[in-house]
Amino acid sequence: MKRKIPGFLLLVFVLPGLCLMGREVWTAEKILLCNEPYSTVLSPDGQWVAYTITSSIIEEEKSGRITHIWISAVDGSRTYQLTRGGNSCYGPAWSPDGKWVAFSTDRSGSSNIWLISPGCGEAVQLTDEKQGVSTYKWSPDGKYIAFLMPDPPSGAEREAARIKVDPIIVDTGWHYSHIYKIRINNEKFFRGGPGGAVFSKSAPPGRRRQVLKVTSGDFDVYHFDWSPDGKNIVFAHQPTPQGSQWRHSDISIVSAQGGKIMPLVRYPGMDNSPLYSPDGSTVAFVSVRGNQSWGRDFRICLVPAKGGEVTVLPRTYDSLPGNIEGTIRAWSKDGSKIYYEEDIGTDNQLFALPVNGGPYIQVTRKPGWKGSYSIHADGSFVVYVGCDFEQPDEVFVEYVSKKKNKWRKISNANAQLPALPFAPSEVIRWKSFDGLEIEGILTYPLDYEKGKRYPLILEFHGGPTGAFYRAFTAYMWNKNQLFAAKGFAVLQVNVRGSSGRGKTFRFGNLRDWGGGDVKDGLAGVDYLIEKGLADPGRLGVHGWSYGGYLTGMTISRTQRFKAAVIGAGSTDLVSGTANTQSPGILVNFMGCEWWECEQLWHDRSPSSHVGDITTPTLLIYGKHDRDLPPHTGRILYRALKRKGIKTRMVIYPRSGHWVYEPKLHIDFLNRLLGWFTDNFLASGGQGPHGMGDR
Repeated sequence: MKRKIPGFLLLVFVLPGLCLMGREVWTAEKILLCNEPYSTVLSPDGQWVAYTITSSIIEEEKSGRITHIWISAVDGSRTYQLTRGGNSCYGPAWSPDGKWVAFSTDRSGSSNIWLISPGCGEAVQLTDEKQGVSTYKWSPDGKYIAFLMPDPPSGAEREAARIKVDPIIVDTGWHYSHIYKIRINNEKFFRGGPGGAVFSKSAPPGRRRQVLKVTSGDFDVYHFDWSPDGKNIVFAHQPTPQGSQWRHSDISIVSAQGGKIMPLVRYPGMDNSPLYSPDGSTVAFVSVRGNQSWGRDFRICLVPAKGGEVTVLPRTYDSLPGNIEGTIRAWSKDGSKIYYEEDIGTDNQLFALPVNGGPYIQVTRKPGWKGSYSIHADGSFVVYVGCDFEQPDEVFVEYVSKKKNKWRKISNANAQLPALPFAPSEVIRWKSFDGLEIEGILTYPLDYEKGKRYPLILEFHGGPTGAFYRAFTAYMWNKNQLFAAKGFAVLQVNVRGSSGRGKTFRFGNLRDWGGGDVKDGLAGVDYLIEKGLADPGRLGVHGWSYGGYLTGMTISRTQRFKAAVIGAGSTDLVSGTANTQSPGILVNFMGCEWWECEQLWHDRSPSSHVGDITTPTLLIYGKHDRDLPPHTGRILYRALKRKGIKTRMVIYPRSGHWVYEPKLHIDFLNRLLGWFTDNFLASGGQGPHGMGDR
């Protein structure tokens, strides 16, 4: 779908960077043309794939993102859009007989479940809950859908709000999410039988659709699965909805009719992602087995569904099955293995772990980042969203073979992208200060010539448990082509603490935030200077979240960078801990409370070293960020301002931890690029282009 670019946007955003030596190149506005497919799910017969595509809306008075559901044939023969309209539609879920697709949308004012025939037609609303519903799953017989929903405000809370005596008492008044279910195939919802039902537009007058609450209590449910016979539901739950509480989650079982809850797994720390085996006798789950570290050391475990001894399966490649969420995908049809995804270097792949204790098996082989896996029942092929340096996100089918896998693109989510030149990217490796091998992604300037030196941007990723991947380099969160078109080289570094390199590497930043990880990045810069690519007089650094923090620490340790951009980064660790929704993360990584080792926390806070900072610094935050709100950066901003260092702080409205709103994101990209370009010029050089031999 091509979207018309309004004239005023062409003037403000596109024309300033439209041409490079007479050619069209990637600009901020063109990057926002990229669509995002996700949420792939195979139909029960394995012939069709439902998925979502999210697009940007950029019009004169509009700036937003909209998501709709599409369907493609597995053989690539047909693709069509299933849902339409001005409200986004998410989370497609096929009914067990393949005759209906459930999805969520806020068409009614809050997020509720709707049903539609995969052959198109009119959708019908199933749930009508003011609080909004989230995760949902069909029962194995297709007669029910179970879903999660937060408790509504109590009568006392509503009355307090009415009379304006409703103070907010921190860490109290939780509205827990619980499991509910709703019946599908009865006369209240449609006329006719399940095989060819015609939906009524609404329930009969005076008859509210029957919703049963399955779980109750002072705990928050965030993951669940039906037993194969539909009689029970296994679920993961945590003490409160607070972000850090995943580290204290457990697993229980309840009858699908509600009632008494049977504890199943009560390890200290995280127990997550329970899934019944095909015969219902066993529950697989991901656990830290008592280790509550934010660095994460996950293992896939098995437990009898009726309770009993837990079996811990062998380690996976990265000791992080399911990545940082710890979510396993599925059991194989015969119950012999469990599918999960995991990072491996700069790739993400699907693996299978045998339940008999055998070693893990790599299932997918296509290079690049992948996600949203859906596995065919017999394991012969896998569907996912995948991308690579010059391949935008699309839906792929990968056929599994012992000799050589084959894959096919079946979506056209980004067929509308302009054919613009790409600067090449590659994975490189170097040795850090202590001999540890570090990996990163280098994107060359668009007109790179060997033997010339170029300005270099060093980028740190967030997390800290995360990584840079072989991903599309002209995407809204991957700005490499934008920089390359202006003559910059970009080094995205996977410092110690990153995923994809094993547990030991991932735990390498414990009690050492802003230490070895910063040195890993600096060693990468030195490596590219030694190789003759990077100009030592034209260095910039930036990052988002943990990467923003590392940016602050980098400019506090060295004055070699001419410009820096801190995005959503904590510049004072004590303030950051006090104001985040996950207060335990820093305590865990630092190994102590701030008052127990004040010097360590002080030394690892960028704001503590203002006297050593000379780098012009731009700080960027989302106004409604609950992870790292703006005042976590204002400490450094005010200090730099008073010291006379060139600095600016930008706070984006209607934004949380990420700036998703398209026009604001265009502003962010142009502001980011402009900060480096202007400060490189201001430092006395020629700017990104025209750099000669050094």
